[in-house]
Amino acid sequence: MAKRPTTFDNVQILGDLTVKGSSTVTGSTISSGTINESITLATAKTATFTDADSVTIGGVIVPQRFRVEFNLPGTMPATAANYGVFFTADVAYEVTSAIERHETAGNNGSAVTIMLTKVASGTAKSAGTDCLSAGISLKGTADTNASGTLHATPANYRLAAGDSLAWVLTGTPTTCAGLSATVTLKRI
Repeated sequence: MAKRPTTFDNVQILGDLTVKGSSTVTGSTISSGTINESITLATAKTATFTDADSVTIGGVIVPQRFRVEFNLPGTMPATAANYGVFFTADVAYEVTSAIERHETAGNNGSAVTIMLTKVASGTAKSAGTDCLSAGISLKGTADTNASGTLHATPANYRLAAGDSLAWVLTGTPTTCAGLSATVTLKRI
């Protein structure tokens, strides 16, 4: 005899509901089991996962963060005009880290740093908001990663859609060469 689907309207479950012995629903939470059908969330509704690394699509973990690279090969870092905007946000993001590395350190007598700045559309990079508490020195040891410290004010390193990121140079980079800077972002 073939099984017939049963439909219930306006049913209230008091306590837990177990479906086919393999899925457990408590209140509005599925606490175990496998969903074998497509799920569509209505606009402005979200799915919350306690462990983001468990979110996969096609067996691949969905990345929570991504890196944006800024590279000035050879002697390009010694020219101030080569620093600037390198990323524009399509949605809201938060900077989670900034790391710089150079092959040859600058040797000017005064400080030589780069500052990661958040730049709103229509704003010059020099008038942007500092994302870091201090600039990263370009006079540090060659071939060594230098990490910037995020600003104490989270709004300084949170980007809205349309905001850009730029590196702003302070000082004269003179002999600095082979610069690579990596900024890690997460969507918020």
